[in-house]
Amino acid sequence: MKHRFGNGSCRDTVALSAEGFASSSGDKAGARLRRALARAGELEQVLATRNREVEAAWNVVRNLREINSRLTEDLAQVHQKEEQARALAYHDELTGLPNRRLLWDRLHQALAHGMRHDKQVALLLLDLDGFKTVNDQLGHGVGDKLLKVVAERLSACVRGADTACRYGGDEFVIMSRS
Repeated sequence: MKHRFGNGSCRDTVALSAEGFASSSGDKAGARLRRALARAGELEQVLATRNREVEAAWNVVRNLREINSRLTEDLAQVHQKEEQARALAYHDELTGLPNRRLLWDRLHQALAHGMRHDKQVALLLLDLDGFKTVNDQLGHGVGDKLLKVVAERLSACVRGADTACRYGGDEFVIMSRS
């Protein structure tokens, strides 16, 4: 009987050759060959199962890496949002200066330091006269620009240990340590 090679698996090819061998040789040799082929088939099934398991494991690893990457990005965004929230909680959104809350915190620290080291703390309160007129006649955009310019100038005038603060509206406070 003539068989065409290349259309089946290696096991099928070997099985066809073994059938021919088994029929031409004795029963014992044919039986041994059939058992060996059966074991080879079982081994092939085990290897195929292992290959599928390994491939599934690699898919899990790839998925975990992707999830880890997304979680890392999400965590970075959360940290960034926390920093923004913290900045907004202690700084004026328009001018970037410390706000009333941060001023009070720094004032308490400066007073405690002053009491321990017999130092003084000075507060300078500034109110922009006529600011309401600027907003009413020229618009809030111009008023905001004016507040930013005042904030920049105050920041440029204070020392690093001092605090220039937008207290609210058109009010500013400068805290200076001696």
